[in-house]
Amino acid sequence: MPQPRSNDPLRRAISKLVLGLEKREDVRRERRRYNRQPFELPVKFCTKTIDGHYQTLCVAWASDLSMGGISCLTEQPLDPEYTIYVNFEELLGHTCCIPIKVW
Repeated sequence: MPQPRSNDPLRRAISKLVLGLEKREDVRRERRRYNRQPFELPVKFCTKTIDGHYQTLCVAWASDLSMGGISCLTEQPLDPEYTIYVNFEELLGHTCCIPIKVW
């Protein structure tokens, strides 16, 4: 069923991108092993220092979470060679850093 046209230029641009990707044969279709929990929340990407503390690299916007991973957007590129930790302090009210693999 077609979606109603939006007056928001950002939504229109994203819609065009999505439609373009849907037409490509080389784009993988979504497969999920786990249920995802959509939410919108700022999180901090961190590295672990030698003394065991966490140093913030940047703030990211988390948009969904499942047992298989987390979807985040950030303006700063991250090096997949290093272990990055996501700090869910905003959600939990205390530091909770979980290691992630950057793709």
